[in-house]
Amino acid sequence: TTPLGENGSILAEEVSLSCRKSRMNEEVLDREALEGSVVRTRREGDRIRPLGCGEKLLSDYFTDKKIDRPLRDSIPLMAKGNEVLWVCGLGISEHVKIRPETRSAVKLTYITDEKAEG
Repeated sequence: TTPLGENGSILAEEVSLSCRKSRMNEEVLDREALEGSVVRTRREGDRIRPLGCGEKLLSDYFTDKKIDRPLRDSIPLMAKGNEVLWVCGLGISEHVKIRPETRSAVKLTYITDEKAEG
């Protein structure tokens, strides 16, 4: 479990490739593609390649998803440099999706402090 200060935490568990996400706050991703990534909030210049789309600025992705500006700085991300791999609760990058050649998977679950307390 990776704590995110006041924003909650992220739980990671190794799963089979056939595992699927069951809630909006979790994703099953290519474990190897996540190597070297960190959990953080957005930074200037962040980019994402959403499933089925081309690369775009994270700020444009938030606009497309209709995320209010005041909330954008508190949404946790998994990222490598300025490449965003997972926006918790919103979507993943093409780079971390499960593919036929994927050898191992990890399920990431974003747990808010409210859920952790309850």
